[in-house]
Amino acid sequence: MKSLQGYALLAILLLALACKQPAAVKTGAAIPVEDKQTITALTQKIHAALQHKDIAYLQSIVSDSLKKIAPIGFFDTIISHTLLDNENKTIKVLDEYLINNTSSNHINTVSSDKGNSSDYTLTFPITTTDTYIQLCEVQGSGVGNSFMMSCLFVKQSGSWKLETFNLRSYTFLGKSTAELFGIARKKFYDSNLLAAQFYTVLASETAEAGGKFFHYKNEDTMKNFADSLQKTLFQNVHLPVKMDMIPSKPKIVGITAKQVKTGIYPLIIYKTGNDVTDSIRLFSENDLVHQNINNVLKGMTDIADTLIYIAIDDAPTIKNIPKRMEFVKRSKN
Repeated sequence: MKSLQGYALLAILLLALACKQPAAVKTGAAIPVEDKQTITALTQKIHAALQHKDIAYLQSIVSDSLKKIAPIGFFDTIISHTLLDNENKTIKVLDEYLINNTSSNHINTVSSDKGNSSDYTLTFPITTTDTYIQLCEVQGSGVGNSFMMSCLFVKQSGSWKLETFNLRSYTFLGKSTAELFGIARKKFYDSNLLAAQFYTVLASETAEAGGKFFHYKNEDTMKNFADSLQKTLFQNVHLPVKMDMIPSKPKIVGITAKQVKTGIYPLIIYKTGNDVTDSIRLFSENDLVHQNINNVLKGMTDIADTLIYIAIDDAPTIKNIPKRMEFVKRSKN
């Protein structure tokens, strides 16, 4: 009897598995032309809505479920925080996937197979039997900066609707995440720690280009390198960095990166020894800071052709936002 019960249970399990249709993933040329054209037209509409900051236009192509779960101000936030090149209408399709004939309400995963450090996995929820994912590159407002626009569409009543959307940094200075980390490693082995940190910051900003469902396959390797670099930096660069060779004795309290319309550059934050409202003294002090920056931060002027400085009058805290003045200096002729 126990043996018969075992066979009966096995038969039920096999029947359940047979009834659940496996996901049929199509990519590239295998995707029907009609679906591909429809989705491309929708991504062009999304891009146009972002460029022209048209909330109503964007809302017109999203799914009913996204409208229901989107928090108040969701679409306004997307529109207002997008820094796209409003003149460049080019959309470059990076990858696209069509998932047909699958059961709903489960998690699915697809992987790229480029055979290099740019390979990634996408893990996403399946809510209908037909799902389409398109990853596109669109140009940002800064030179050489672009975004990955990742869109997940679902078919509702025979029509494709936008279900999930992400727009995040994809390249800086015309370089992808893998290329930026490659530059960072080279700078590290050349003992230019600050340049290595600069490119690691940029790479980290692009590492989740496709949103929370997107992961580069070698992200653990990149994270381990970033952690190792941080430890080495803490051993060699101790903040605040005093600049006692300058009469006002400013102190460098932060080093990061800042994106502007013309590109992305190192940002050096220092506590001024002057009254922050005294612009004449601040300009003179900043000239001296720039002239001496390589004496205290080796290789800083080799990172980019421009450095950005911010002079503050006090250390920032939760309750205190210090007064500040910004300076832009050419580091290379």
